[in-house]
Amino acid sequence: MSPEKSILIVEDEPLIADDIAGTLKAKGYGVIGPVDNADEASTMLSKARPSLVLLDIQIKGKRDGIELASEIRSKHKLPFIFITSFYDRATLDRAKATEPQAYLVKPFDEKDLVINIEMALYKHRKPLLTSDKIFVKDRSEMIALEAKDILYAEAFDNYTKVFTAKQHYIISHTLKQVE
Repeated sequence: MSPEKSILIVEDEPLIADDIAGTLKAKGYGVIGPVDNADEASTMLSKARPSLVLLDIQIKGKRDGIELASEIRSKHKLPFIFITSFYDRATLDRAKATEPQAYLVKPFDEKDLVINIEMALYKHRKPLLTSDKIFVKDRSEMIALEAKDILYAEAFDNYTKVFTAKQHYIISHTLKQVE
């Protein structure tokens, strides 16, 4: 584990926060915090640039973890993982809207925590498309699709189907080649 992988812990239960911090340090991660509220987390985020944020949903203060997650996504563009005891439908729907990298329900084990952190860090640093446009053939004409307009790509034998909100296109390359 390289020391540049630092993780901000936002957790208002001191025993859990200390346990997570100890686990992360033992696995070679840098630890920022822990902090127990959204305001302190915002301050930390403006001072330090963590690789990832571990975020409890029920935290101290006026803003909960889901509201903080929206700020993390829009302002800081960082990956985050929810760690929470809440898994009711309303909480889950609010959390999904923030697009977390993972959602761990307490109690979780060390292995699940580390695996989800590694997957989140991997997904965050490896973009699906590295250029701004991809060229596809539409009937007899080549058109440029903006990367932001592509919803997803799907393997289809030796071809790839690229889906946008309006239609899909077939590219005569494998998904691996398109990637």
